[in-house]
Amino acid sequence: MRRFPIIIFLLILFSLLSGCTHQKSYTYIPPYSAADRSCVSKCLVGLKYCQRICALKNKNPRSSHCIESFNTCYTACGGRVVAER
Repeated sequence: MRRFPIIIFLLILFSLLSGCTHQKSYTYIPPYSAADRSCVSKCLVGLKYCQRICALKNKNPRSSHCIESFNTCYTACGGRVVAER
């Protein structure tokens, strides 16, 4: 349970330090356990926060850096991310 705040912190920190640009399309395969799905919901909070920061900077709120950070968090929580081509 201690990894959740660290993951969220790193997600927010990464999004603050990076620029805001366009992203690819992804398919998300959710984790099985309730605890892992709860973890993913925390990733979503971090994603929304990142998107707000980009919007405040007058940049694209669908930043690839926000999405990449979310994908890392999602995977760390037990989900699978598949990039669409």
